[in-house]
This record gives sequence, C-alpha cells and structure tokens, in this order.
Amino acid sequence: MKVVYLSCIPLTAKLSRDWYLDHLIGAGVDVEFWDITRMLRGKVTEHHQQGADYLQKIDELSTLEVAVVNNRDAVYVLLLPKTWAFRAVFRLLARHRCLTVCIKWGAVPTFGATSRPAALQLFRSPRLLLAKIRNRFHAFLLDRGYYSRPYDLVFTAGQAMLAKPTSARRTVPIALCDYDQYAQVSMGKCIVDAKYAVFLDIYLPFQSDLALVGMRALDSAAYFADLNRFFAAVERRYGLEVVIAMHPKARYLNDEFQGRRLVAGRTPELVRDAEFVICHASTSVSYAVLNRKPVWTICTDEMERLYEDNFMHQIRALAASLRAPLLNASRVGEDDLPKLTPPDESRYAAYQNDFVVTPGIESGESKGIFLREISSLRKC
Repeated sequence: MKVVYLSCIPLTAKLSRDWYLDHLIGAGVDVEFWDITRMLRGKVTEHHQQGADYLQKIDELSTLEVAVVNNRDAVYVLLLPKTWAFRAVFRLLARHRCLTVCIKWGAVPTFGATSRPAALQLFRSPRLLLAKIRNRFHAFLLDRGYYSRPYDLVFTAGQAMLAKPTSARRTVPIALCDYDQYAQVSMGKCIVDAKYAVFLDIYLPFQSDLALVGMRALDSAAYFADLNRFFAAVERRYGLEVVIAMHPKARYLNDEFQGRRLVAGRTPELVRDAEFVICHASTSVSYAVLNRKPVWTICTDEMERLYEDNFMHQIRALAASLRAPLLNASRVGEDDLPKLTPPDESRYAAYQNDFVVTPGIESGESKGIFLREISSLRKC
C-alpha cells in the first residue's frame, strides 16, 4: 500500500508526528509527502520546515496531474481544506477516481447560526453575510460530482465534528492529536522551577496562515507592547512569572516578550504544571481542559478592530464555552484582574467530549485506528 499526503502546508516534525506520517513509516507503509503549498498559496516561509527523502515539492497543476496518474492506486490523505480556491486539485482527484482520506479535527466552540451573538454579527456586517452566502454556494458546488467525489474515509475528533454533515463514504472517530500528547506527559518533572502562568502563543502578528483565512496582519510592536504590559500586571498581582509556550511556527529574534521565558515544543508539560493558562483561542487550549486548568482569554484593541468579523467571534465563543474571563490586554490594569477560581467541571467535560476526544477512544489508540482503517481501503 502507498499513502500520499497532499498538503498546502510545508512539512515539519510536528506535522509528521501529529498527522501519523511517523507512525505509518514506522509500520512499513510506503509514504510520500507532496507539498503543493507554492501551487496553491504562493511562497510561504515556515522556519521549522524540514526535508525528507519522501518529500516532493510540486509547483504546477500539470506536474501534479502527472504524479497522480503515476500513482492511481495510492491512498491520498488530504491536508488541505475543500474550498473554492483549491477546487482544481479536488477536480483532478475526482477525475482520476483517487481514494481520498481527510482528518477533521480542531473544531472549536462557535456561536450557532441562529444564536443572538451570531445574528447580531450578521446584521452588523453585510460583508460577512455576503461572505457566508458565497461560501455556502461554493460548498454546494464543490459537493457536486463535477468538482469532487465524497471522501472515501474521514476521521473525526470529538462529538462536535462527528455531528457535522460530511461528504464521506465512511466516518471513523479518533482523538485530537493533543490528547495523546497530554497522556504521554501526564507525569514528569516540572520544566519551570518557579510558580508560573503559561501563555499559549499563536505567533499572531507573523502567522503565515492569516492570508489563508483572509485575516489582516497586526501591528507587531503594538501587539507585543499590549501583551507585555498585561503580563507584567499579572506577574505583580499573583507573584508568578508568565512563561510563553511558543507556537510551533514561531521564531522570535527581537526580544518580543521582554526577557520572559520562551519554551518550544513542550506545551503539554507547561500547561500540566501551570497555575493557569492565558490564550487568545487555539486548539492547544485542549491541554488546559484535559488538565483542568483555569483559562483566561485575552485580546487587544487592534484585534477587536481588525478581527471583529472572524477571530474575535472565536475568542468570545471559547470564553463563553468554558465560562472563562475575556480580558482586553490593551486596557486591563492590575486592579482589574479577576480572582483565580477553579474551572467549571461540567463545561470542561463538555468541551473535552465535543472538541478533543469522542468518548470511548483511549489515549494512544488513534494512530492504530488510522493505520487499520487506511489499510482496509480498496479501490472499486
């Protein structure tokens, strides 16, 4: 069996681990990773991308078609969203009747389409309403046979994703990759020798995915000034330090966090031993949920102004879902900081079931499920 990963994001060590490339290769599966980032998104720089003997970079649709023709019997794991911008790739796979697999995880809380916050958002922004109508229309077209076929196999993590309608011949529940990482470090030595809170960095001002989702870049100087002022207030108020759990893509060179500890690749351990967790909105908040750590969500004035129609919606929904404080780091002073209170167990349990792991899936089990189900696919 041959498995081809078709990706609009460059290869990294974290991607190889989390999306089961390492596990498949270790099990003796013939794996290739086709990076079509430049073809779909132009030049994208990821500082932590890596090379591999199974990596192939493809820049042209015609080159991709030749590769697909030469690998008709492969199973294609698609690490790209089914969006209108990428329709040519899905059309190509449909024409050649390729076996396709998708992993759907990373769902986050949202306000329902008929909820009051969502309705007010649409009423306030005709542009957002038109975008939703356009996206629905494009999704309808993409599900037509001319553009694409149903996925042959879809893996989903959590009840929320499992409940979403999916164009798939078969759906199989697994756990979010963070669940396995959490279980692997559930015990161990603390990596910070002090009392601390942890900030879940998302590399926001420099994040390459902003363009992919239509978000404008922030003023980095103003963003870090607001965050550092807020972190200093937290440190004075609670007598601890704020440690930065660096985003996997992050590469900080200019003392952006004013001397605070930057820790890369150790987010599960950092959250495990922290007093509480500070974040914008990120799937890595699942570590806080699994460890039952208090969560604070934060934003800045510029985030509220630029992201009112998108990311702020997600931050507010996360805060509401966990009953967590939502604080504006541009305005909140030391005296305005909330008291530290235990998390709401019922909200955290619901979040875990909805967005992290479907009940019944044990830690470490997902990679075995993935290999077994991939191996069972047969082309008709």
